[in-house]
Amino acid sequence: MNKLIKLIIFLRERILLYRILKWCIFAKKNRLNLSIFINGIKLLSVNPKLNRNISNEQNFSYFRGYHLLNEADLISLPICWKDVYGIFMRLEHILDNNIEVSQDYLNLIYCLASCFIEHRGKFTNNHYLMNLLILERFSECNNQKKYFKLSDVEVAYNYVFKENFFLERSSHYLFIISLRLNKVQNNEFRSIFNEDLLKYYKSIIPYYSCITWLGDICPDKIQLNQLKRNPENSLIYLNFGSFIFFKTPSSVLKISLNDSILRHGHEDYGSIVLYNDIFQLVDLGIDDLSNKKYKLKNLHSQYELGKFIKVEKENKQFKINFSNCLIIFSSIGISFEWNKNNIPKKIKMFYIGSLKQIKMDVKSLYSTELADKVVLSSFNKSELSSVVVEQPKYMSIKNEK
Repeated sequence: MNKLIKLIIFLRERILLYRILKWCIFAKKNRLNLSIFINGIKLLSVNPKLNRNISNEQNFSYFRGYHLLNEADLISLPICWKDVYGIFMRLEHILDNNIEVSQDYLNLIYCLASCFIEHRGKFTNNHYLMNLLILERFSECNNQKKYFKLSDVEVAYNYVFKENFFLERSSHYLFIISLRLNKVQNNEFRSIFNEDLLKYYKSIIPYYSCITWLGDICPDKIQLNQLKRNPENSLIYLNFGSFIFFKTPSSVLKISLNDSILRHGHEDYGSIVLYNDIFQLVDLGIDDLSNKKYKLKNLHSQYELGKFIKVEKENKQFKINFSNCLIIFSSIGISFEWNKNNIPKKIKMFYIGSLKQIKMDVKSLYSTELADKVVLSSFNKSELSSVVVEQPKYMSIKNEK
């Protein structure tokens, strides 16, 4: 019964009668002018068939209008009611690309989006919060009446965050939320969000095009204004519950955590991602859409870190304490030292970088040097390499100076 209720809640916009009734109630409540109401009925009355030769995501991308950059084409493009979120994406697409469209068309799409906000009761996910972030940005840019209250934003926020624990569990989805928040100017609106979100955005954005993201990658097409890296000598540590994030002046690191709070399944499958100018550590994720060359099923690096304990800042480095392992991270590299009572059977670490530029030090119970039980190998004849260590005691990768 619970699954049936959830199915009805998520599929209700596909029912023409429901769409028309909801639009009529919205129009009467907010006293929409007759022109917007009639044009809205026209868009409500058509639900285009999807192309079965391509994926749902490709179909949704088409009807969101990502490929269109003028008003005439956008007006003629119907709304796919299997993808209500696509109305908001079309609105954001117009804003991001400064597409010149009439105020009447903007008002129509804005009102439709405001009418079909994706509040799904106890099944609500990140879409509700994303909806409100886009509507707030649009209302600021176009001085439009708002059809939601700040209390709605608080409700949407609490569906996605429990204190500072990000229930969606994806570092990429969190970046998209922080990106949209950064485009909102209203301080009262922004005050609802934890200030760590903007710190996360500003730390990630200079590296965004370089990082191989993991887990359930948000498919929204976004417009980025690439920021320069902050030269100041600062260390940043942020804890979002399902993962912890670190920044030094020249590198970023994300470590996924095991915990008991489960939610929508937008999970980061890999455990560690590190980026600096010399080398990267990556995990090969089952849903890693950001770099198809590294998209391989069930090849996640298992670091066997154990339970997360604490983080210590010390001079220009972080000491990251787990029950099985101590990780030391700084701008020059990263090291792992496993507890002798909890040494994993085998570690396979994937990395990008020339051995001429990096210094690797690996020790196992079998050897104190790179030997038979430590194997360095190239991968698919690409720049991606791996190191396999049986029963590792210590492993480090650092910039070669």
